[in-house]
Amino acid sequence: MDGRDFPAIRELGLIGDRRTAALVTQRGDIVWYCPGRFDYPSVLAALLDLDKGGFWGIELSAATFSRRRYLEDSSILETTLATPSGELHITDWMPMGDDLPQFVLYPG
Repeated sequence: MDGRDFPAIRELGLIGDRRTAALVTQRGDIVWYCPGRFDYPSVLAALLDLDKGGFWGIELSAATFSRRRYLEDSSILETTLATPSGELHITDWMPMGDDLPQFVLYPG
């Protein structure tokens, strides 16, 4: 995982839709995700194997973790990374509902 270490469980954020969930590191990497249901096979599993498990992430040079929070009364996770030239805000969530498409584009 490009110099990344296994994250401590206490440092992981959780996003989910009541059927499945993903675990997000303080860098904004998604290191565990089973699409569809909790008991389905994972497609991202770097939490278990850094080399073969797979993850989704954004690579910024000189970025450091600044803060993370759940937006007011929601399960929407916002992670902020600081860089020498500013901040990057990463917003992670899973839409809920039976009639939603698999993927939703978030304008912004």
